[in-house]
Amino acid sequence: EMFFVRGQLNQLLAGLAGSLISLSAGLSLSWTSLVLRTWLHPDSPIPLTVAESSWVVSLSSFGALISIVPGGMLANVVGRKLPLLLCPFLEGVGWVFIILATRVEMLYIARLLQGISIGILYTVIPLYLGEIAAVNIRGLVGTLYFGATYAGVLIEYVFGVFLSPNNLLYFNLFLQIVAFFAFLRMPESPHYLMAKDRGAESIKALQWLRVGVSEDEIRNEAQIIDRNVETFKTSENFLKDIFSTRASLKALFIVINTAVVRTFSGSLTIVGYASYIFQVSGSSFLSPDGFAVVIGVIQFVGFLVSAPSVDRLGRRFLLTSSTLVCGLCHASFAVYLYLKTSTHLVVFTWIPPALLSIYYFFMALGVGSLLGVLKTELFPINTRSWAAIISSLFGASMDFFASKSYLLIAVGVGIHWNHVIYAVICFCGFLVYMIFLPETKGLTFEEVQIRLAKRIT
Repeated sequence: EMFFVRGQLNQLLAGLAGSLISLSAGLSLSWTSLVLRTWLHPDSPIPLTVAESSWVVSLSSFGALISIVPGGMLANVVGRKLPLLLCPFLEGVGWVFIILATRVEMLYIARLLQGISIGILYTVIPLYLGEIAAVNIRGLVGTLYFGATYAGVLIEYVFGVFLSPNNLLYFNLFLQIVAFFAFLRMPESPHYLMAKDRGAESIKALQWLRVGVSEDEIRNEAQIIDRNVETFKTSENFLKDIFSTRASLKALFIVINTAVVRTFSGSLTIVGYASYIFQVSGSSFLSPDGFAVVIGVIQFVGFLVSAPSVDRLGRRFLLTSSTLVCGLCHASFAVYLYLKTSTHLVVFTWIPPALLSIYYFFMALGVGSLLGVLKTELFPINTRSWAAIISSLFGASMDFFASKSYLLIAVGVGIHWNHVIYAVICFCGFLVYMIFLPETKGLTFEEVQIRLAKRIT
């Protein structure tokens, strides 16, 4: 038992070091909500118009979108580690630009660089974490970066209360430096090294990651990785590889389904439109800012429950439970909103934040935390990066569409229809997991491919 625990320590250390980059990315995701009101004020050091402030926010999303494909390609060519080291460097340069900013154009450059960092990060980090972890803790390690992002958002909100705007910027820059040097000493992915015929380096990386495990076990794992790499040797036609087999098609369908449920069930849009939702629903139980902080805490708690459960209860159980409860929450909220806006009934004002809090907890418990695990587990080495690219592009597009459509639907046909759509998407996701997703806990990558190839799950 002692050797078993010792064999996990360095894997968790590498996972936490990689996830520290995600934490530092969480800072830039939440920073704008803290400072935009100040910058819209005429007395601000850089007074922004409403149009300029929208560019400061949206350029981060644009940067993420344009960097997904280059990030995935970079991971295939130079490995997983170098692109991940590039992320805190770009984030740090962004914070330097903001600290020195005297014109709005400097803010634009900063936010674009930070967006590029985020696009690379969320394409590459699930590959790295999934490939360094042993089978028995792959789910736990693979969810760490989502939890770190939630933690980064919370830290920014908390420190934003106690620090001046300038000191907050220096704090953010300091965390990028810490993240860079913490990850600098971590090994490259053993799977990537084996795929590039660098077997000795792959074994050396495994020896560090599995410290305390016997040499025989390490050699056995290296042979399994080598066999898996040889079976799915990188092809020049990645699209043919992804669409040519039942296993790959099923895997792509499951991952895209997860990306759609995660982004098009309101997980990002609800916080953004919290003021409008609370106004329409008649809820005065929480302020929009208070709701954002509460949701941050709830998501982090959901992750803390999910992380140790994913390798015990399994991926399938958490994902089906998550989508079912999230669908029920949206369906209930749609009924509430319909009654409130159509019949003007006097209703309990605590219902909207209560339903949405349950939704966010179960979203973080399953779909919100396990997308990265699925990206790595369901695809062989030759299509893993490209599958991550496709699903990330799909998720980013859905995020943009969901954000843009919420207000249009609310004004056009009624706010409750947004949540009817979200409920339907969650229930469809539930059916996809029930029908197509095999349980993958405790399986090697090779065994996962065999399970996926079966006609019925």
